[in-house]
Amino acid sequence: MELGFAVHPLEAYVRTRSAPYLDPWYERLRDGYVATMADLGMSPGIAGKEFLDAMARRHRTDPGAAAVLGAIEATAGGGLALLGELP
Repeated sequence: MELGFAVHPLEAYVRTRSAPYLDPWYERLRDGYVATMADLGMSPGIAGKEFLDAMARRHRTDPGAAAVLGAIEATAGGGLALLGELP
């Protein structure tokens, strides 16, 4: 519709009740993100400058873990965040 086309749905799937159905995925991604950040030297209690320094060297420290971190961010931002916005 945003591109000017007439949309006429033939079928729809509607939830009759609401539930936190994305919570298990959110928790898995959150735990993986926190663990990967810790592997890269960014523990939950790290302060401002230390955090920024660790972020700057994350690709040099462990390129594999940095790639995993990017994949987690892309999955959370591109997948679950969009699904969570849907009514």
